[in-house]
Amino acid sequence: MSQAFRPALRPDLQRKHDDGEPPSLYDPITDRDLALGTISARLADLIDGQRTVPELIALMQAADPAIDAARVERTIRMLLLLLVLDGPGKDILARAAGLQDGTLPLHIEHLPGIRFACQSSGECCQNYAFGPLRRTDVERLNGLDIAGKLPHLGPGPYTEELETKQGKHHYLKTSDECCIFLGTDNRCGLHATFGAESKPDLCRLYPFQVQTTIAGTAYYDHGECASFSRASQDGDTLHQQLSWLRPLMGDDTTLYHPTVTLVPGLQCDYGYVLRLRDALCTLVEQARGDEHQTLAAVARMSQLFIDGLSTCPLEQGEPEATLERVLRQPPASFAPPHPASPAAFAALAASAESQFAMAVPRVQLAKQSVRQVLSQRLARQFCEVIYVVRVLAEARANGEPAPAEYADLLDRPCAPELTAASKRSLRYQLFSPRLLLDERLLPALERVGLCHVVTQVGARLAARTAGAPRVELEHFDLGHMLAMRMLRQHLSLTALSGGDPAVDNPERVFALLAAAAELAT
Repeated sequence: MSQAFRPALRPDLQRKHDDGEPPSLYDPITDRDLALGTISARLADLIDGQRTVPELIALMQAADPAIDAARVERTIRMLLLLLVLDGPGKDILARAAGLQDGTLPLHIEHLPGIRFACQSSGECCQNYAFGPLRRTDVERLNGLDIAGKLPHLGPGPYTEELETKQGKHHYLKTSDECCIFLGTDNRCGLHATFGAESKPDLCRLYPFQVQTTIAGTAYYDHGECASFSRASQDGDTLHQQLSWLRPLMGDDTTLYHPTVTLVPGLQCDYGYVLRLRDALCTLVEQARGDEHQTLAAVARMSQLFIDGLSTCPLEQGEPEATLERVLRQPPASFAPPHPASPAAFAALAASAESQFAMAVPRVQLAKQSVRQVLSQRLARQFCEVIYVVRVLAEARANGEPAPAEYADLLDRPCAPELTAASKRSLRYQLFSPRLLLDERLLPALERVGLCHVVTQVGARLAARTAGAPRVELEHFDLGHMLAMRMLRQHLSLTALSGGDPAVDNPERVFALLAAAAELAT
């Protein structure tokens, strides 16, 4: 720790202490309030650019001898990572300020080479709640002669108003868990009869979504297509499709820039997580190993990122110097230091059990909820897969061979194309909002690991059910769809980010990721 470092608060921050409210600092650039606890509030009064860190600790302990020096250091470090102190994150703040005052353009960003073409599986037209619809969607549907051109659907109405947590919204009606416009040929009746422009915007945009950050408006594929491996390699690139995608996306440019919880008691500015995002996507692209080794490398880089920020020196030039050191290492540097331990497989088994417990009630529901994504059929399939994941992980945790009924799963050969599809999915997840879960990094990384293992085990189960001699792309796609759709549901997210303090235990999460990378090898 440098004796020369004399931290100062950013001069543009505004102190707030309203009656009955805890003290806070308002950041006019990111437009957020940072609540101050007892330690941070006292430090905010003392940090003036004149005192060194040891001097600040001495003053804090003089006022309260019970205060631990390490706790004061951790609080100063968090103020550093949240850009409360003057100096760090100048490029982040400059970008945010420029976007706010309009002096910097908001450009579009996306993964290079990303593409999509519909494969006509019809799965995106079933097992979903089809909405909420925009007002213009409803008006456009009402203006079509649906009853005349599609008489089997009756006189309408073809939408229904449903109550959600966000209020009342219109949704397309469904029948047997399918959109009423889905034909027996797995084609959209609206598209076939009236043209692509007649469909609701959410249908035309599928699977693309957007999120605006200081890096730009990110266009991404949410990865839930039932033909992901083939659809993401076919058709025009996203860049070529922007001319019609942009108008459909709308004009909402609300900036997403939260504070992110790294570990319990330590947060950082989202700008640093965007740097991790870019480094992880590059790592996946450059990694020479298979999909399992690549997941392990992603886990290792993420672990070094969290460890680095959690212990970065309280010095000038930090945390940028630490991030440069961690994220600029060659891909080979992120190989896992040792194989997954029995405790790691036990953590994976416990996580799978939590997901199983959340999914079973979904199978038993008699009617699809607008708050859920999966139908009973897909929820049932997911339960079968996650149960097998749990059984296999428990066997590894206990040092036992896989049960006889599943022994052949992991020995089943896979088509070589599966590696590229798996790594492409991993890049898509890391680039998208799935990198965080409730503004927390560790539960989101756990979800990435679960997506990987559910995809791999689900693909092997699908191949065995089909009697296929090896796992092909169509089997991969089924496992992948189950993983991607289920693991963004409300109940599944609750299992990942609920009240259990162990959820944000980095040792447990990174052990689980190591086990997920090894289970299907």
